[in-house]
This record gives sequence, C-alpha cells and structure tokens, in this order.
Amino acid sequence: MKTLRVLFASALLSLSGAFVQADPVAAQATAEGIVNQAVIGETSHVSGDASGKIRNATGTAASLVEPTKLLPRAPARAQPGEPAEASAALAFDDGTFTRLSPDEISWASDNQVVQVGPNGMLEIGEVSDRVRVRLTATAEGFSAEVLVRVDPLPEEETAHEPEPGKGPWPDAAAHGANWFHSQWFGSFNVTKHRWIYHDGLGWLYPSGDSPDSLWLWDQEQDWMWTNRQVYPQLFRHRDQTWLYYMVQVKTQRIFFNYATNQLEFE
Repeated sequence: MKTLRVLFASALLSLSGAFVQADPVAAQATAEGIVNQAVIGETSHVSGDASGKIRNATGTAASLVEPTKLLPRAPARAQPGEPAEASAALAFDDGTFTRLSPDEISWASDNQVVQVGPNGMLEIGEVSDRVRVRLTATAEGFSAEVLVRVDPLPEEETAHEPEPGKGPWPDAAAHGANWFHSQWFGSFNVTKHRWIYHDGLGWLYPSGDSPDSLWLWDQEQDWMWTNRQVYPQLFRHRDQTWLYYMVQVKTQRIFFNYATNQLEFE
C-alpha cells in the first residue's frame, strides 16, 4: 500500500499544468555528488506545447531553470511594403525556450530604413540599392543581433499610372510629369515602384483595386485604411484608431485622433 501511495503522489507531481499549494518547505536531495535543491509547497504552474520545446513556468517551477540567451528572429530578406515581423525568445538551460511578447522586447536599428514598431512589425523604407540592416533585441538582461537584407523594389519601365475608370482612383486626371488629381483623394505623383507621393500625406504605398477600400502603408503610421466615402478620415490599423488628416504645415503633418480627442503632430 505504501508503494502505491508513493507512485500515485509522483504521478500527481509530474502532471504538466498542475497547481500545488501548501506551506513552503525547503528540501534537498543528494545522489552521486549531484545536489538538487527546491522549495516544496509554493504555487507552481508549468505548461507547454506538444513538441515540449516551448514552455511557460511560474512560481517554484520557474526558478528551477535559468535563462541563458536571447534568440531574436526576423526575415533574412524584405522589401518595402511587405508585411514582416521581428520577434525574440528566451532560451533556458534545460533546452526549452519561451517566446516574448512585443512589449517585453526593446529593438535598436543601425539604419533608419528599417525600424521595429511597437507591435513587432518591421517598418521598411524604400531603398535604391541593397542594404543590410542590423537589428539588436534587448530583453531580460540579454542582447542579441539579427541581420535583415532590404532589397530595392524591381525596376519597371513605366510608372504605375492610374487607368481611367479603374483602380482606387478611377476619376484621376493627368496633370503631367506623373502627377494626377483625384476628386476624392487629391493630388499625387506615381512611381515605377508602385509608391506614390501624396501632396499632403507624403510617401505612401497603396494596396487595393477599388475606391471603396484602399490600404495605405506609411512609414510613421504603418497601415491605414480609407475609401472615397470617408477620406480624409483614416483608420490606423496598429492601434485600431480613427484619424482625420487635417493639413500639412511645412514638413509636419497634423491629424486629429478620435480616440484621444487630441491633435497628433509628426
């Protein structure tokens, strides 16, 4: 009977995700010169995925392993306008690792052409030549680097001019030198790299084939959505906030933020 009780207790303690609560008791076991120490009785929780490589531990279980290094991750190659994410995980001395949330990681870049936003998404500017950018992640007292190669957009023979009656600007009228004017969107210049230069909003990367739904990538605002019914109102995807584009003063753009009821200057 005593043997069965011991086996049953051992099985309970080995269950992943189990909670144990009792008065803390210090314990030590020695075998063949190896000493294991632990505090038994504190609240503890361990969970992981099916592979056993990703683990999350709290309480006593969290103190049984120590982090050893930071493992940053980012795409090896990227282009402006492509969705790309940077992330990082902590590696532990037992061979497992835990992925960190974006707000737990601090990022630094050695080139302004690539920045990491608060949501972990890469903000990539346009380049004329291939550029290699070094991103440094810092978290939990560790730092590590990862390289991202930014390639220029492919060269094309002609600029992407709006087609009459088609695309997001079916009413766009040509004004010469690749400048066009849309009754709902205003004046903008088109390029052979698909980027446009709006006379107020500046450089934008459009995505969409209809005036009823247009996504715009902006280096400061990230992805924004609008259409001909709501513009100059813009929906900023990263924080799910509606903005009203008011005016550009010299090089500074001014938006009204509906969530905070305040002006945003950039």
